[in-house]
Amino acid sequence: MDRTHDQGHDPQLASPSVWVHDTNPGGNQERFLHDRYLWPTNTDFREFAFNSGVAELAAQAMGSSSARIYFDHVFVKEPNTPEEFFWHQDLPYWPFKGEQICSVWLSLTDADLKSSGLEFVRGSHNWDKWFRPVLPDGGEDTSQAE
Repeated sequence: MDRTHDQGHDPQLASPSVWVHDTNPGGNQERFLHDRYLWPTNTDFREFAFNSGVAELAAQAMGSSSARIYFDHVFVKEPNTPEEFFWHQDLPYWPFKGEQICSVWLSLTDADLKSSGLEFVRGSHNWDKWFRPVLPDGGEDTSQAE
């Protein structure tokens, strides 16, 4: 299999962090890796977070004069990998609540609905309901109230 990835992904596949979840570690096919907390140790991610302008856009979207990075998460999915990421709300995973919270999703490769594009449920933020977080093993986090 020809493995041609964006330059930023190859190091992540070869040397993921301790926070990684990988459906097929070290495999050449059907691999779906998600890793997180990269900006403190990965200079490319830190450079992007602080110097790309994305923080200014997030602050503008929130109507705020500033933005702080709490969490980063990278997803690398091999072509033709059947694994899907589960539907979820971001906020129940975080240790805080608020109205000025912004998630930013950026695709580093072409993505559409068929090839793993991000989907939103229009109006779900107005449901006045939180859904319990799903854990990487597929279980449900029961520590938080709905």
